[in-house]
Parts: sequence; structure tokens; C-alpha cells
Amino acid sequence: MHSDAASAIESPLTVLTHIAASLDALSCAAILIGRNGIIAHANCRFCETVHRSRESLVGSDLVACIRRVMLRRWLRGWVNGLASFARRNFSCRCRAGGDYL
Repeated sequence: MHSDAASAIESPLTVLTHIAASLDALSCAAILIGRNGIIAHANCRFCETVHRSRESLVGSDLVACIRRVMLRRWLRGWVNGLASFARRNFSCRCRAGGDYL
């Protein structure tokens, strides 16, 4: 009886492998992180979201990864806002075509 109970318990690595497979089946971005904030697994959608390969993400710090994504989004918004501001305030019409320069 003791050996039957022992064989029914899966190893932690087996359990994590099942969890990783479940994350891979999701269509949304999902990751598995340790208590220390290190990424143990990232599904394809998460990799696409942060523009990094799974190999580069696994073993990296989640907080550092999020900071890069947030900075990229902020910079993109800032550049778009600056371009919009420039078009509104520093543009002139061409006499011939009427397009903004």
C-alpha cells in the first residue's frame, strides 16, 4: 500500500510541466513565475507581447521585463504626441497642393 501511495504522487517537475502545458494552451499572455520574481515559463502570446523569445525570458526578472515594455509604450505615446503637437502647431499649407509640410 505504501508503494501505491508513493507512485500516485507526482514530482514537482512533472506538476510544473503540466502547468506549463496548460499555459501554452491559452490564447492570452501568461507566465509562471517563482516567488523570487524570476520567470519559469512564458507562453507564446506573452513572448509576442513583450517582443522577446521564450529562451530570453525564462530565468529573467519579471519586474525588469515589465519596465522595458512600459517604457517602450510610454516612448511610443510620447513620440506620437510630439508628432501630433508639431502638426497642429508648426505646420503650414503648401500653396499648390494644400498638404501640410
